[in-house]
Amino acid sequence: MGEESAESQVPQDYLPFLLSNLEFVTKARILYKVGTRDGLPDHLFQHPDEKIGCQLQRGGQPDLTRLLWYFLYHQKEHSDNFMKWCSNMIMADVIGRYVVQTEVHERDMLRSKRKELQLCNSPEKSATIESVIRRTKRTLENTNDIYRRLYRTLWELQEHMPSGPLCRAFLAWRANPDWYLCDWLRRECAGRGGWCGRSCGCCEKPRDTGRLLNRGHCTLACSCYIQTKGKTEADDPVGDNWGTMFEDKTEIVPAVGEEFNNLQTIFEEKHDMYARRLCRAYIWGIDVLNEIEDEEEFS
Repeated sequence: MGEESAESQVPQDYLPFLLSNLEFVTKARILYKVGTRDGLPDHLFQHPDEKIGCQLQRGGQPDLTRLLWYFLYHQKEHSDNFMKWCSNMIMADVIGRYVVQTEVHERDMLRSKRKELQLCNSPEKSATIESVIRRTKRTLENTNDIYRRLYRTLWELQEHMPSGPLCRAFLAWRANPDWYLCDWLRRECAGRGGWCGRSCGCCEKPRDTGRLLNRGHCTLACSCYIQTKGKTEADDPVGDNWGTMFEDKTEIVPAVGEEFNNLQTIFEEKHDMYARRLCRAYIWGIDVLNEIEDEEEFS
């Protein structure tokens, strides 16, 4: 495609290559080399919804469409607001999964303790169970409050989403309920000791709740994790102080949690490679570029 790209004058000149039977990763490698070397021509992206992007989607190439939108977006300089929006959206997802999984676990715990209390004949043991029930109820109240604020924050983030290619790519990617099961996020989950590295399939199953973010990779609050490794106070940031998690209704600022603090630090570096890869997986749905980037680095 290198010679063909130099000769191509109109967007339609690219269609035979883009709609060919070549594997997606092969097309991605070629576009990556052209995009990072010379930059893809602007005329390729004129009215993408009406031309190339639309034709690729009709041709069953949604991944390729998002890849072109990614290159289009990054051929221009953008303000720090872009990375701030991406980091807020990613942190909202991480926090949201923790909150939802906490709620599911605590709800199951409450149900179990209530049954245990009904069968208990020991006053001393009953008092202990009742104490656990009260604490569990408080946790559920806290998570419900956090969830309501998180839901509002997610709505506001989407309302203020950067327009253009990023918006089109993000909405198209998130329309797939299994978006989070892309290869890079699976490997990242397994590398952190998550359940993508185990046979339980916990990450693939929807949580037993009607909440938003009921699908996603396991956190420390997942019942599967707790049953296997137990739970300590250090693993439980959803407590009485989580009201400080939000500085205001438009920003997500984690108060606790090493992972959340790490994300903040990562996104402060505009050209951080890990931040770039998080964005490709969470926002654009083109984690194939991470693999290609590694190939280029070690070739």
